[in-house]
Amino acid sequence: MVSLLIAFICVRSSVWTSYSAYSYFEVVTVCNLIMILAFYLVHLFRLYRALTCISWPLSELLHYLIGTLLLLIASIVAASRSYSHSGLVAGAVRTLPGRLQERILVPSAHFLLMGQQRA
Repeated sequence: MVSLLIAFICVRSSVWTSYSAYSYFEVVTVCNLIMILAFYLVHLFRLYRALTCISWPLSELLHYLIGTLLLLIASIVAASRSYSHSGLVAGAVRTLPGRLQERILVPSAHFLLMGQQRA
C-alpha cells in the first residue's frame, strides 16, 4: 500500500505531459489501494468466517492477477509518456518492482496460511 501511495503522490504532484495516461495511472492505483484496504479489513475483522459463500483465496488471487496486469500496463504507459519529468518517471517506475514482488510472494504465503487454517 505504501509503494502505491508513493507512486500516486509522485504522479499527482508532477506536471503532466499526457492527461489520459496519467489519469489512467491514478485510477488504477486508487482502485488497487481500495481493494487492498478491503481485503485487509476482511482479514482484520475475520469477515471471511462469516461470509463463507465467497471463496476468499480465489478472490484475492484474481485481484492480484488483474491488479498486477493493470498496474503493469499503467506503469509502462506512464513511463513511456513521461519524457524527462522526474516525478512522473519516479511514480511510474516505483510501482514495477514492488508490485511484482508483492504479487508473487503474498498470494503464495496466503494460500499456505489459509490451507493450514482449514485443515
